[in-house]
Amino acid sequence: MSELRSGEGADKSNIHSVPIELLAVGDGPRLTGVDVAHARRLMEVVEELPPIIVHRSTMRVIDGMHRLHAAQLVGRDTVEVRFFEGSEESAFVRAVEENVRHGLPLSAAERRTAAARIMNSHPDWSDRRIAAVVGLSPKTVAEIRSASDSLRRAGEVRLGRDGRARPVDAASGRKLAGWLVAERPDASLREIAKIAGISPETVRDVRNRVERGEDPVPQSRRTRSGGGGRPRHDDGHARAQPGRVVGRIPNGLASHDEQVALVHALRRDPSLRFSAGGRLLLRWLELSQVAVREWDDILRAVPSHRVQQVAKLAKSCAEDWARLAEQVSSQAASQPSA
Repeated sequence: MSELRSGEGADKSNIHSVPIELLAVGDGPRLTGVDVAHARRLMEVVEELPPIIVHRSTMRVIDGMHRLHAAQLVGRDTVEVRFFEGSEESAFVRAVEENVRHGLPLSAAERRTAAARIMNSHPDWSDRRIAAVVGLSPKTVAEIRSASDSLRRAGEVRLGRDGRARPVDAASGRKLAGWLVAERPDASLREIAKIAGISPETVRDVRNRVERGEDPVPQSRRTRSGGGGRPRHDDGHARAQPGRVVGRIPNGLASHDEQVALVHALRRDPSLRFSAGGRLLLRWLELSQVAVREWDDILRAVPSHRVQQVAKLAKSCAEDWARLAEQVSSQAASQPSA
């Protein structure tokens, strides 16, 4: 089996026997969880399987959930582990790399979702570098990035597979910064720069332009496809107004570009990234963004004999999201203003 290949000839000095009860489910690229049938097949060769890979600081499984499940099915209390040292963002990249190389292949949707997530966590990576990680073509990765300005141009430089930094247009970073300046008027230049992927001095220029009522993107830096300006509502009116209270829940529905920009900003918030509930929320939001981009494919995939069931579930999910929105808004309203 392909799972055996990754362990052949490997250094055994870094292998540890770890109680299974200490391990947590990884935040990996698979959207469907464990394939029980595949795990049962691995039971027959469980003694030959290579160690699983675990993120040391969180004890989350990076690679090997099927091997772990197989070990549990045969009644084991411990499993052989190789520890990975690094950030959670780096751990996710490693998880994608491992799942692309061996085991059950990732679906096209899982690879595209992983690519979008890596763009958010590594905005300076080139399309070719991300493509090499997720197992997609650079052209496909470029298409995913071009679905939104905030993903297409999240920083002023891109790091290629050769490690060299190359400059890119920062128009989208300026647009995201312009929206953040209006939404969070008391945020520091460095805070906004970190979220938007641009320099603090560029944020200063954006803030000055917004205060003067000008476009955050100078005419000379606007691209033919992207243009400039702050994110807008579907009615065409500028969303943000100077002097708004920080953290206030905005009125009206966010446009698709606004949604992507918001998810991009939320991905950089440590209070969400470093909590289990926050990571779960981010995954829900990211999946929603993928669903919007793949809308036509999803509609075509619904069989005629399942239309009513799918429609009912979709309405139920929409009601769940609406209820979450109401509870979040109520929670925010009950808190004192900043």
